[in-house]
Amino acid sequence: MSTIIVKSNQNIYDVCLQVYGTLEFLNQLIDDNNLNFSGDISQGQELVVDDTILSNKDIQDFYELKNKFPQNNYIFKNDIPPFNWDNTNITFDTILKTFDSIKL
Repeated sequence: MSTIIVKSNQNIYDVCLQVYGTLEFLNQLIDDNNLNFSGDISQGQELVVDDTILSNKDIQDFYELKNKFPQNNYIFKNDIPPFNWDNTNITFDTILKTFDSIKL
C-alpha cells in the first residue's frame, strides 16, 4: 500500500482512474479510505492506494507520462475541442488525442 495526494478538482472516481486505470477497483479504494460513493474528497487529502494492482497500464502510463490527471470536478468552459458525435468509431487513441488537445 502507498498513498496519493488528491489534486484540485478531483473526486474519488478521478483518483480511481488515475491510480488503477479503471473504476473496477472503486469499491476497494472507498473501503481502504473509509469513504463513500459521493466522491467527496478534498484537494491535498491523502488516500491509501494498493500499488500492487495494475489494471489498465495504458491509462496509468498516459496520466504519468503526460503529467495529467482526471479532474471531473473541473468545469471546462471553451477548453474542449469540437467533437463529431456522428463518428461511432471512438477508440482509446481518439480519446487520448482529444484529451491531449485540451489545454489545462
